Amino acid sequence: MDAALVVSALLMGLAGGPHCAVMCGAACGVVAGPRRRAGVRAAAASPLLALHAGRVVGYAAMGALAAASVAGIGTFAAAAPIVRPLWAIVHVAAVALGLWLVWFGHAPAWLSAAKPRFATLAQTRPIRIFRTLPAPARA
Repeated sequence: MDAALVVSALLMGLAGGPHCAVMCGAACGVVAGPRRRAGVRAAAASPLLALHAGRVVGYAAMGALAAASVAGIGTFAAAAPIVRPLWAIVHVAAVALGLWLVWFGHAPAWLSAAKPRFATLAQTRPIRIFRTLPAPARA
């Protein structure tokens, strides 16, 4: 059992490497790249550290939120047997959506139709405190 876990963790790491390089490479390159101010190149170690610290905190917070949500729903499902079939349907629907995306390479029409509504939600004004933060904290 331990060998299977080690091999699966290794394979997940190998599969996740290209994702991380593509997803985070551009942001790290922008933040870590040399900056030119009045013809002088300055190292950007502080913004790079701030970027990675923000990523770690963000991933940890979202992971904790997801785990707490699933644990809460799981606890509710264990307490209420009527919810178990609905919970199974949600999992089957998530797998079906994933298979749809893999097979067709685009979102279903009903999901694409919701995009304009989500886009208007995303066009809210940024939080004002963000503008007052120093550059490393904004990263």
